Amino acid sequence: MRVVDLSTAQDALGGLPASIVSVVLNGFELDVRRLNRDMLRAAHAGDTTAYANAAHALADAASRLGATELALMARDASRRPVPVADLSLLMAGESAIGEMRAAFKG
Repeated sequence: MRVVDLSTAQDALGGLPASIVSVVLNGFELDVRRLNRDMLRAAHAGDTTAYANAAHALADAASRLGATELALMARDASRRPVPVADLSLLMAGESAIGEMRAAFKG
């Protein structure tokens, strides 16, 4: 199952020099992993506001590059009344990173 809308990703990255695509993908990877860590920390601390803020930021980052599955999951997480450590979000993030890397490799 594809987790990235390659049409959206192509619209965002297509035509850019490979060096810029690499920088954007590196930033995406760092953001996804950082925001997932922020959500986990907030869930363990019971900090609903920090959790919702990180989830919202993750949804925005994912939707900009076409990681639609991750964006939907993060958006749903941002609306949770109680923050939870969600392994499926971590897995969706890693899947999105992998698909983006495979689609835009050299």
